[in-house]
Amino acid sequence: MSNHCHCCNGSGVEQDDRVLGQNLKKKRLDAGMTGVQMARALHISTSFLSQLEAGHRTWQSGMVTAYHNVLAAKPTPRVSVPLFRVPKIA
Repeated sequence: MSNHCHCCNGSGVEQDDRVLGQNLKKKRLDAGMTGVQMARALHISTSFLSQLEAGHRTWQSGMVTAYHNVLAAKPTPRVSVPLFRVPKIA
């Protein structure tokens, strides 16, 4: 049996879900990712994601890790350039 606190995992500092949610949402928005995209990537509903980011639900460490992994794996936006042009027929 572990002697670690289930709230702080032994750190002595309790997690503020509201602040954590705000910080993660800002990172998601800075990455140009929508809530729908993030929710799909995490296999959760958009409603649950919204509740997490607003601090109304508790962030589990696995969800925080998954959130960071999704942000790290998101490719940077690229400009689409056609490989060839189709000639116009008059």
